Amino acid sequence: MEAPLDSAAEAGRPKVLVVEDDEALRRAVVTRLTAEGYEVAGAATADEARDGFDRLGPDLVIVDVRLPAG
Repeated sequence: MEAPLDSAAEAGRPKVLVVEDDEALRRAVVTRLTAEGYEVAGAATADEARDGFDRLGPDLVIVDVRLPAG
């Protein structure tokens, strides 16, 4: 299950922030990356991603290139 932005930091595991407005796609990516051993958080909007970026401190951010504003 997709972790909240502020609870995704678990010591020792690479952290990934997935920014995707399509909920089904976001969940699929989060589920797959979690199964591969990454600590993953999802964000549905650019604002949500910006707000959570500093708190999460991700090692990698995967961003939808056609993400709507907001």
